Amino acid sequence: ADAVLECQGHVLLIQRKFAPGAGTWALPGGFKNRAETFLDCAVRELIEETNVRVPEKVLRGSIVKTELFDSPKRSFGINRNTLAVYMRINPNPDFSLPRANGADDAAETRWVPLVEALNDYELYDDHAAIISTMTGVMPMPALWVK
Repeated sequence: ADAVLECQGHVLLIQRKFAPGAGTWALPGGFKNRAETFLDCAVRELIEETNVRVPEKVLRGSIVKTELFDSPKRSFGINRNTLAVYMRINPNPDFSLPRANGADDAAETRWVPLVEALNDYELYDDHAAIISTMTGVMPMPALWVK
């Protein structure tokens, strides 16, 4: 499961610490434990990898939608499905973004403007498509230069 956490037009990304994709930016997420749902997995992985300073109850109450990504071509041809959970939260009372820091499988955590994440970051696997599908924000088309 993968978590798409948005606040004020920013998405919370992690920098992957380990292979595959070490060093690339990604959505917080991971494998489901036997005794949990995919939604529970997405919330757990978000908290474990980012230490985001938002109560779990608030995260769960901020779910906008979920969507299954199950293309046989995703995950470098390895048959791995993911449930993306899109949460949209409010900023802190002073309008700042909630604090977060990389933990567990994340070397770093960063709030990134959605358009910048889709256009300027090397995102892991199909995470750009997941972000775009879930938020409705499209990458900017490349301009042809002669």
